[in-house]
Amino acid sequence: MKNINLLCFIIIGSLLISCSKKEENPSVNSASLKFTMGVHCGWGLRFDSLTVDANQAHLVQDFWDASSNTRIAVDSKQSISSTEVDALESALDWNHFSSLNYNSGNLPVDGCDIWLTIENGSLKHKIVFDMADTIPQLRILTDQLDSIWSRLGVFPEGMLDNF
Repeated sequence: MKNINLLCFIIIGSLLISCSKKEENPSVNSASLKFTMGVHCGWGLRFDSLTVDANQAHLVQDFWDASSNTRIAVDSKQSISSTEVDALESALDWNHFSSLNYNSGNLPVDGCDIWLTIENGSLKHKIVFDMADTIPQLRILTDQLDSIWSRLGVFPEGMLDNF
C-alpha cells in the first residue's frame, strides 16, 4: 500500500512539474518588439543609435565627417508602416538571436563597436560586435534596419558589409 501511494505521489508530482514548465519558445509580437542598433567609436568620435518599435523609428547621430570636414548631428523621428514592422518581426528568429553570445567589439582599442539590442516583451538580449564579425542569420534583419537608418540619416559606410 505504501508503494502504491508513493507511486501515485511521484506520478502526480511529475505531471504537475511538466504542466508548469515555462514556455521555451516565446512568441514574437510586433506590438511588444523594440530594436535598438547603434555604433560607438572610441575617443567620442561617433555615437549613433537607431530605435525602432511598433510605430516609430528614432535615429540619433553625432560624429565628425572627415570627407566634408563637418560635424554631423541628427535627431530624426519617423513613423514606420505596419508592413515594415511585420517584416522586422518575420526576420527575427528570437530563439536564435537570444542564444547569440557576441561581445567582440573593438572599443577598448579605439575602434568601433556595433550593438544590437532586441526587446521582446519582458525579454531582452544584446550583442556587441565589430565590423569584421559575420552573423549571416541576422542579414535580413540588419538589412531592414539599415534601410530605415538610411532614410533617417547617414548610415556608417561598411558597418554591416560582412553580414
